Amino acid sequence: NAVVDRTINASIADALRAAGLPKVRNFFSKPAERVLVTVPEKYFRVPDAEIDARFRYVGYLRWQSQENPALDDELREFTADVPGGRVPVLTFGSMVYENSGAWMERFIRAWPRDRKIIVQRGWADFPQFGEAAHVKILGKVSHDQLFQHASAIIHHGGAGTTASALHAGVPQIVVPHIGDQNFFGSEVERFGCGFRLKKNVWPEQLHHALDRLLADPVRVARAAAVRQDLLAEDGPARAVAELERYVAEHRRSA
Repeated sequence: NAVVDRTINASIADALRAAGLPKVRNFFSKPAERVLVTVPEKYFRVPDAEIDARFRYVGYLRWQSQENPALDDELREFTADVPGGRVPVLTFGSMVYENSGAWMERFIRAWPRDRKIIVQRGWADFPQFGEAAHVKILGKVSHDQLFQHASAIIHHGGAGTTASALHAGVPQIVVPHIGDQNFFGSEVERFGCGFRLKKNVWPEQLHHALDRLLADPVRVARAAAVRQDLLAEDGPARAVAELERYVAEHRRSA
């Protein structure tokens, strides 16, 4: 814990120094008097849990990279012969693989040749196999833009990718790799939007798991319902309101 504390404190200190702000101590081990929890309370707050009053749920604060209009044309062309114009999308974000080519080869061997899928290359740097025209490999792209073309999303369960997948309103398969990803996978299951798949078997079992996922009308409906709830929230506005309220309270007590 001490090592983590020092590492995070150093990173925060650099950011504060660059912004011309005073140094802060114990950022990690002793949180501030007001802590903004940037996930939707309706979904992530455990019922009946006792949570200190300094923690305030405000909802998601999301940023997406600029969209590329040409990509939409490219993806519409790829999915034109698919009913509904949507296909599964796989992205493992910043996860890395020691031999990504071997994993991709396993996946290509198992994936049905009459079924299209989009794979984001990510940090794993999944290679394109020339003969696999039914598998489209993409580089860096806005998830909000990419997920508009998704019938289902397969991802690693990172906090940001989970948020984007929930906003997309389609069912998910989470393949946890490290850290908190298993937690977010369990939350996706709790919300009723999808389920987890083990990392060591995803290349061979993914198409069977997708069949099960997309054949479940309850999960499909739940994913759409969660999206509607998230579209109704305004995390940035609530965050500003909480900070202004805190400043006003602090001034009155000074």
